[in-house]
Amino acid sequence: MLPGPGLARNITLLVGGTAGAQGLVILSAPIITRLYDPGHFGLLAAYTALFSIFGVIDTLRYELAIPLPEEDKSAANLVAICIISNAFYTILTSVIIYLYKTEIALFMKLPELADYLWLLPLGILLSGTNKTFSYWAIRKKSFKVVASTRIKQSIATGFIQVLAYKLQGLGLLLGQACSHAVGMFQLGKTFLSARGL
Repeated sequence: MLPGPGLARNITLLVGGTAGAQGLVILSAPIITRLYDPGHFGLLAAYTALFSIFGVIDTLRYELAIPLPEEDKSAANLVAICIISNAFYTILTSVIIYLYKTEIALFMKLPELADYLWLLPLGILLSGTNKTFSYWAIRKKSFKVVASTRIKQSIATGFIQVLAYKLQGLGLLLGQACSHAVGMFQLGKTFLSARGL
């Protein structure tokens, strides 16, 4: 049903990378669940919920348009807009967290979450940049890089969470942040290696 072998290969790379990354998460789960208490996973779930709410408009969704322009210069301008938007939104989120972290934690019914909310702006900054560079890589048809990056992100997450288990809940959250950082640096190389912008 696919229109050509090129498309089939690209889809296979993306699906395979995602499946491989999820497989690594499943393999590491028996270890992670024995290193952390259920309360720590509750902390991670609350943080993830807040992250999904705050991180929706970090780049104003301009990253979706990066693959569309005919010229790389226009796409690079979109990348710049995404990065600038993400930086401003990170600053705004930092101010909100600084002023209302206790209220947010109480609203989530997890008072201890207030001590870890400083990671939220950092996560938004890394995630937004990661998303931006990911769409640039898709534009450049670097599907192999995208797939391998997803696997490296899963490895980094599991590795950090295992090593940092003595930090308790913070170890789980640091694993998530490191995942975004790995994606940002790996995919950022694809953008920085572009010529003729």
